[in-house]
Amino acid sequence: MKTIFTLEDHISTLVLENKSIKEISSILHLDSNYIIDMLGKIRTNIIKDSNESKFLLAYKIDYLNKKAYSRRILSEGNNKSKQKIINLLLSGKKKDEIINYYGISYMNYISVLKYVYYELSVYGNDYEKRYLPLFRKRLSEISFNDNLSNESKNSIINSSDKKLIVESEDRGIVTLDGRFHQVFEITKEDFEYIVIADTHYGSVFENFDYLKKVYEYAVKHNIKYIFHAGDLIEGEYAEFGRCPYKYKNIMAQIEHVLENYCYDKSISNYILFGNHDLHALLNGIDLSKELSEREDFKLLGYRSAYLHIKNEYIALKHEISRIKNDIVDEQVLISYHGHSHHYRCIYNNRNTIFRVPTLSDMKSNNLAMVNRGFFVGSVFYDNNDISEIEVKYMNFDDMDKNFVYKKTMVI
Repeated sequence: MKTIFTLEDHISTLVLENKSIKEISSILHLDSNYIIDMLGKIRTNIIKDSNESKFLLAYKIDYLNKKAYSRRILSEGNNKSKQKIINLLLSGKKKDEIINYYGISYMNYISVLKYVYYELSVYGNDYEKRYLPLFRKRLSEISFNDNLSNESKNSIINSSDKKLIVESEDRGIVTLDGRFHQVFEITKEDFEYIVIADTHYGSVFENFDYLKKVYEYAVKHNIKYIFHAGDLIEGEYAEFGRCPYKYKNIMAQIEHVLENYCYDKSISNYILFGNHDLHALLNGIDLSKELSEREDFKLLGYRSAYLHIKNEYIALKHEISRIKNDIVDEQVLISYHGHSHHYRCIYNNRNTIFRVPTLSDMKSNNLAMVNRGFFVGSVFYDNNDISEIEVKYMNFDDMDKNFVYKKTMVI
């Protein structure tokens, strides 16, 4: 029977022969950037499989990518979140204790175990390698099903069935029928979407012209999804102090949205509720019910929601300090946060968080910077795996100067 060698096999063989990236590229007639991507994929798979027999290959890949290093693996200078998990492991804490203590996902816990085990094996000093049996034992406790990545049941985010526990100014702590931490399925590949937030309809700062521009962009570029990251309406903030007279009640603001929010039969709006929207629920008005007469509105509940696209999740979040439920934020592909009214991208090699600008005419002051604009996101697949994500910041204050974030995934 003829043995079939994959491209990964050929690259691995050349790495073990101490060939440089330039030499591998020349031998295989492939672009050097593609070789670098393939090396990353090979290294990641070795570590995920905890395959000690191939740790030498992973080390040589580190060297080629200039990532080989000499430092204390278990020192406080390590990645802080990883260090917390390491400290609990070394103190004898069990899997469930560590997961519950830090509110991390099981897959995150497994990932830390595997990467630290690799680093200890390859780079650890004699003192640190004394802990190898501990990490080896913890890895042996992982079952086959736990070891699956995208398909693992532990990687699935489930909707909460709990009611909201909210702090009310006049009634103390109350329990309300509103939902949070909900999950919604989107059955589509290679799609684009728009993210907006903080429209504050019913306030003196509202500007429906911004929404019209968003819709014009969506129609022009055939975008079918708009995600709203909270504060759709103004609510009764400061006793309706920022509202014109005709919008000094919640139902008037809701009717205002139903009548004036843009409509296109091909566009769906996925709307999360923020702290201003919560005023409605505190006054006995269910926004999900009142807004549901619009067929293009998909109501996501309060504070946090997750959009499930095949085997990945996009999160929408909005800070609501009144909510007193214990909420664990899940690890996701990308997360959009409303509430702050300004653009910001936070990337720490594992999570990508975007602060969403406002779609209103609020102004900056000496306490807060305000940006007006929206995001355009794209998700691209290769078979069943996401191959690339892209996010554009469309800045209403300077539409000719937009920012683009791109991330190519190692599949």
